[in-house]
Amino acid sequence: MRDIDDEVRDLLNRTARTRYQFLQVELQTCFTALDFAKHELSVGNRHIVEMEIGVIERGIHTIRRFLGETSAEQRRTIEQRMQTLQTDLDPLKAKVAG
Repeated sequence: MRDIDDEVRDLLNRTARTRYQFLQVELQTCFTALDFAKHELSVGNRHIVEMEIGVIERGIHTIRRFLGETSAEQRRTIEQRMQTLQTDLDPLKAKVAG
């Protein structure tokens, strides 16, 4: 019985690590999309910028969906980076809207 308990505990730990890695990658993808959108705005491709903003917003939604399943420390780290992302995203959205 102890072997099964150990296997379940190991599986839960691996799942938690994988979830956190996924969230980190998703967040990095959002930052990459943001950089790309800024570049496209600088060359006048508003349509591409709007598409990239959609990618970022879907990424944020995905991160928020799974964020509650992380540890408090992991959550703080991701939330801090998300705040930075949102701070950079808001002016971009305003430029596209205006």
